[in-house]
Amino acid sequence: MTGARAFGVLLRNEWFKARKRLAFWIALGFYAFFTLMNHGQPFLERSEGFRLPDIWNAVFG
Repeated sequence: MTGARAFGVLLRNEWFKARKRLAFWIALGFYAFFTLMNHGQPFLERSEGFRLPDIWNAVFG
């Protein structure tokens, strides 16, 4: 339990220091922007959507 507590204290101290620095927010913004551009592109493209195979028409009627 002490290891997890020590990790929490270290994480809290680093967050306290990092949140005051402009470079941290700029780097985080660029990272978020490029991540969203890479992973969000498929959601922005037009696609057919989901369609079951024709054999399922016999099941659903």
